[in-house]
Amino acid sequence: MRKGIELLYAVGAAKDVYYLVGASLKRQARAAGETLSKGPERAASAYAAACVANMDEIATAVGADSSNIWPALKYQCIHADFEDCLVLAAAQRAKADFLVTSDEALLRHAPVAALSVDDFLVLVGGVVGPEGRQGPHGGGAGGGVKLVTRAAG
Repeated sequence: MRKGIELLYAVGAAKDVYYLVGASLKRQARAAGETLSKGPERAASAYAAACVANMDEIATAVGADSSNIWPALKYQCIHADFEDCLVLAAAQRAKADFLVTSDEALLRHAPVAALSVDDFLVLVGGVVGPEGRQGPHGGGAGGGVKLVTRAAG
C-alpha cells in the first residue's frame, strides 16, 4: 500500500500475467535464435510465476464467483468484451474507486471511474515521462492488465 492506496486485481488477471510474461520471454529467446530446451523453458515459467507472486504481494486479488456473471452480462450492453466485463464486475464487488487500464475501449465504456495508467500515476504523484508510459502491449488500443484501486480505510 502506497499513499493510502490499496491495489486490487481481478483474480483472473494472474493467469494473464503468467501467460504473457512466459510467452514474451520465450518469444524473445526464439527471436534471438535460441532453441528452448527444458531448462530455459522452466526458467521462463519460474520467472512468470515470480511475477505473479510479486503481484500478489503488492496487490490483493478480488475473487470471482457466479455473482459476477449477472453484472458482467449486463455490462456487455455497453462493452462487448466479456472478460473485461468480468473485471468491471470485480471492481464493483470490491467497491473500487477507480479502474486503471491501458485498454482504450474499456476506458471509453467503463461504467465506473476509469483512468489510464499515466493519469493514475499523475493522480497519485508518480512520475510519467514526456512520452508517457507504455504498457505491456505497447500502449494504444486493447490489451493490458486491469487494476482496480480503492482508498485504504
